[in-house]
Amino acid sequence: MFARLITSAAAALAVGLAPAADESPTADESPSADKPRIIKLRETEDAYAQEPLPALRAAAAYVCLGGFGDEVGGIVAHEAMRLRRTTGAPVAYYHWDGDEKLDREAGLRLITDDLLRFAKLNPQADLIIIGHSMGGSSGLMICRKLLDARRANADGQGAPRGRICLITLDPVDASVSKERPEGLDWWGNAYVENSQSMRDFIPEMGGRWRHCDGADLNICFDGRSCDEYGRAYIHDTADAQLYSRGSAKHSLWEALRAFLRRGSAADGREKGGAAEQP
Repeated sequence: MFARLITSAAAALAVGLAPAADESPTADESPSADKPRIIKLRETEDAYAQEPLPALRAAAAYVCLGGFGDEVGGIVAHEAMRLRRTTGAPVAYYHWDGDEKLDREAGLRLITDDLLRFAKLNPQADLIIIGHSMGGSSGLMICRKLLDARRANADGQGAPRGRICLITLDPVDASVSKERPEGLDWWGNAYVENSQSMRDFIPEMGGRWRHCDGADLNICFDGRSCDEYGRAYIHDTADAQLYSRGSAKHSLWEALRAFLRRGSAADGREKGGAAEQP
C-alpha cells in the first residue's frame, strides 16, 4: 500500500536530484567545522535500467538494489558501476521492485530467479546483496527467498551453496519484517538519525528500520555531522553509509571484506576481489 501511494512522489523528487558526477568531493577536501556542505545535486533525465548478473564463472557476485526513484536518480546505479570497476566481480543492478511497479513480490521473484540461474552456474559463489532505502528491505526479502531455495534443494542443485551476505543502507518499509532469516551468513546495517535534509520526510513516511537487532553490525550516522568529504549524512548519501565509519571501528565495507577474507584465507585471496575506498 505504501509503495503504491508514494512511488510517484519519490520518483518525482529523485528527478533532478542525482549526485553530480563532476561535483563529487575529492580526497583533498575536508569538512568545514562551521559550515557543513550538503551534497551537490544536479538535474538529470538519465534512466538507469536493470542489469542482471552475467552468465560468468565467478567466486563471488554483488547485487545492488536501488530504492524509490533510483531508476532516474541513479544513487545505487552509480555504486554498481563503482563495484564493477573496483572488484573485478560480476555486479547486478536492480530496482527495488524488480520493475514490477504494481506487484513487488512478482518483481522480487524475477530477481531471485536471476540469482538462482547464476548460482546454478556458480554454486559455491558468495552472493553479496547491497540495498538502499526500499532496496534494503527488498534485499532482505530476496535473502529469505534464496535461503528457502537452499533448504528446498538439499542436494545443492540450482541453489546457492556459498555465503549469502547483506548490506542495508538506511533501509525503509515498515510493512516488511526486519527479522534476520535463518542461515544468513552476515548482515551489516547503516542508518541516519537527525537528518537535516527536508527530503528525508520520504523515508520517514515509509518507516525507516533504523537499528536492526538481527544485524551483525549496526552503524548510526548523525545527520548533524559530515563524512570525510564534507557531506552531511542524509538518506541519499548511500556511498557514505557504505564506506564511512561514523562512530564505529570499521565501515560496513571494511567489515564485509574482513568477513569474506576469513572464509577464504586457505587459498590466500579474497573471494570478492580487491576494492578501493572512494
